[in-house]
Amino acid sequence: MVLAVSIIWLGVNSCASNNSDVHTEDLGKEVLYADDLPIYDTSNSAMALIKNLEDWEQVNDEDKSYFFVSPGDYTALGEIVLTQSGSTSAPRWVIYYNPALGQNPMTHPVSLANTDRAAIRQLTVAGNNWQIVGLYGEGYKDQTRTHIIKLQGDSNVVNSVLTEFGSSGGGQIQIVGDYNVVKNSVVRNTMITPGRDNHGIVFTSETDYSQVIGCEIYNCAGDAIQIHPSDDVHKGCIIRDNDIYIDPTKYFEVIDRFPHENGIDFKDGGSSDPKDWVRVERNHFAWIGSTEGGSGGSPGAIDFSNASGHKAYIKFSENVFYECVLPFTTATGSGGGSSNHLSIVRNIFYKASIAAIRPVTQKQFSHEYYFNTIVDVEEPGLWMESEIWNSDIMGNLIINGQNAVIAANKGVNTDYNVFYNTEFLPLEGGNSCMFDISKLDEFGDYCFEFQRFTTPKTLCINKIVPNEKILVASLSDTPVVGANKDRGVDDLILNQNWVGALSPIN
Repeated sequence: MVLAVSIIWLGVNSCASNNSDVHTEDLGKEVLYADDLPIYDTSNSAMALIKNLEDWEQVNDEDKSYFFVSPGDYTALGEIVLTQSGSTSAPRWVIYYNPALGQNPMTHPVSLANTDRAAIRQLTVAGNNWQIVGLYGEGYKDQTRTHIIKLQGDSNVVNSVLTEFGSSGGGQIQIVGDYNVVKNSVVRNTMITPGRDNHGIVFTSETDYSQVIGCEIYNCAGDAIQIHPSDDVHKGCIIRDNDIYIDPTKYFEVIDRFPHENGIDFKDGGSSDPKDWVRVERNHFAWIGSTEGGSGGSPGAIDFSNASGHKAYIKFSENVFYECVLPFTTATGSGGGSSNHLSIVRNIFYKASIAAIRPVTQKQFSHEYYFNTIVDVEEPGLWMESEIWNSDIMGNLIINGQNAVIAANKGVNTDYNVFYNTEFLPLEGGNSCMFDISKLDEFGDYCFEFQRFTTPKTLCINKIVPNEKILVASLSDTPVVGANKDRGVDDLILNQNWVGALSPIN
């Protein structure tokens, strides 16, 4: 949704009005669909049609590269292992294909009837350069805990699949090798195992430069995504454009509350080279943290749950946290460990009830919290609870944020923030501004699309987009956000001259 608004500027050293006619930034998803698919050709000897259990025996034939899988139940095969490898220019394919319909545009398996799906129990990709498209991974509906898809090799792509039921501590989808991608997929409804974690997707200790992009992930009785502890770091992993949420009404059994842990649980991070940062970008998180479950019960949508690991050089940008109890925390109980060089930039936090942002445990340093919008924190919650050292909190817009607890005398710079109906901190810098709650009547609503594959809907956050009638804060002619060294993932100075996550476009 595009709205015409005025903005809160960082301009001259005063609080003043501004009548610029601008638009909010679109924080919508980059939706990627299965395209450029091979076309089945009976005359091509490199292509094979799989229509029964026996046909799967040819899947590792080195003379074939394309395997078109007809609708059917192939779960009796148990684990299917792909041992051959393709190449970057000539990958091998396992792709859904319905002969009755011919070469049609592929329908996502989440929209197909069970009889029209190609169902597998387990698929392990031991080779490299495979494209897995359109399959239905049906896990066990008892307490048999195992993966559904394991990407053991490198440079494999899982595209437009559905996985449900089953799972384990290794996840329904387990990413082991490097440069693997899971995209456009629905990962949902793991089994519930008392005292055990059944995750959605797991980046295992070995993987670097792997990605989860454009997926819908919900009802995971553990973490939706887990970054597993590594012997070194998880270089260059990306989690982008996903919808991650809990909704008990969408579970396959009647259940009042769904036990779960985190949206993303970090047990490790990246490293200082920009190509090696871990990036969490443009995701939507909703309704996470209301019910404890799994083996821990940590409530964070983003959580650092173990006391060890190298949790550094992670950039969180342009994410929306919608009605999550604790959107961002670096610690759970005695866990969490240390973290450093984190960037939390241009995110929206809506209706947190414990705290919107909670970096605690006295082991956190060199963070940057820039240009975030925090709105409608519920009592007795805080917009921030912090024990960070040598960090910056700048350019944020806080509306109905209750209060904050930020430990003093730790080298924290908090300035150039704008508050509506929120307690002003004693350590707040002289360039921050506070406005009366009555000015919120002139704010507009921000809306975004959610649950793109299953039950598409529009979610809105009321009164977080200012318009040209309200007072705005003009605070500095010279860009200052990011000027302090050794903050966040880099020392880049941000030339954004407005506060909050909803920026104007030209």
